Amino acid sequence: MKNIFAALLSVASLVGASTVHATVYRLDFTASEFVGYRPAPAPEDVVSGSIVFQAESLDAPVTSIDAIDLTISGHVYSLTEIGYRDYGYLFFGGIVGTLSRVYSGTDDFWLAMTEDGGFRNFTYSTALTNSVFQSNTGTATVTELVAAVPEPGSLALILAGMGGLGVTLRRRRR
Repeated sequence: MKNIFAALLSVASLVGASTVHATVYRLDFTASEFVGYRPAPAPEDVVSGSIVFQAESLDAPVTSIDAIDLTISGHVYSLTEIGYRDYGYLFFGGIVGTLSRVYSGTDDFWLAMTEDGGFRNFTYSTALTNSVFQSNTGTATVTELVAAVPEPGSLALILAGMGGLGVTLRRRRR
């Protein structure tokens, strides 16, 4: 009876394990035709970059930002300078002031996407200018990089179930 209970418990552990879809996405974007809020030419005519992030789906909030490849006027952005805000669409930005505002005279930016994943606008400023530059002209492509990854708790349940089956089989052999 004890062996049957152990076997049933092991099988239940394996069946009960679930997978959370922590999908990794890469967002590649290019913005052009910048207009300054003050009469100054934009230091960059074209800005291109990429952001790697994780979310359950493109409709779900971003759970982590894993990489950024963005350089504007010599400033190379790092992960410590970028954040995400959920407006019902993808919105990434620098965190110099507030996430949803770009201040002139700072190395800051934001990138907003449409609800269906298209390009909405890109806004930036540099520490060397006293203006903010915005573009409503650009392209964006979101690519899925990795398939579903088991949640750590699910992996633990699977291993416990396998271990339980192993113990049960070993006892039966004796």
